[in-house]
Amino acid sequence: IERWVETSLEAGDISKRLATWMVKEESRPGYDYCNYKVHKPQANYPGRLITSGCGSPTENLAAWSDFYLKQLVVELPYVLKDSSDFLYQIHKFNLCQSDKISDIILVSWDIVAMFPSIDNAMGLKACEDLLEKRDVVFPSTTSILEATRITLENNISFFNNVAYVQNNGTAMGPHNACSYADIAMHPIDVIINSNEDFTIA
Repeated sequence: IERWVETSLEAGDISKRLATWMVKEESRPGYDYCNYKVHKPQANYPGRLITSGCGSPTENLAAWSDFYLKQLVVELPYVLKDSSDFLYQIHKFNLCQSDKISDIILVSWDIVAMFPSIDNAMGLKACEDLLEKRDVVFPSTTSILEATRITLENNISFFNNVAYVQNNGTAMGPHNACSYADIAMHPIDVIINSNEDFTIA
């Protein structure tokens, strides 16, 4: 993190104030806890592992990268912000006066264990592609990508007094996890939505 701060400061990607904020003098590893899916009793209430980055060395770096990744997410055509946004999109379909309204088929799918299943190389490439398309490429794509990579590869946490490091994918909990996951799925969304012959077996 200190090397990233030094390089980004020299490149003019961050201010001295941000550089000071980014390096936490007092920090600790994140901690893991389980968020049980109480709506799935038939599956014996499976757990969703959450890694809290609060107080961790990468917490501020994740927040900084998320500030810029989030700006990319709002431009993606296939991302829903929340339940209210979903209801609004349904309402728009209902108001549609087009003759093709009867041709609309609502489809949804789920990626099992999506966050930890995202290959780091694939996710970072998706981020790079969108970052390079910005009207104003500031901060540099390199700086944002490196910050994201650091948060992915240095996700150290404790559970039951045992230390863990996540080797691939993103944890559920860091500031930039949701934005990163949405961006990583964007190329897949584009392929599915551009294939008129796409069928589900």
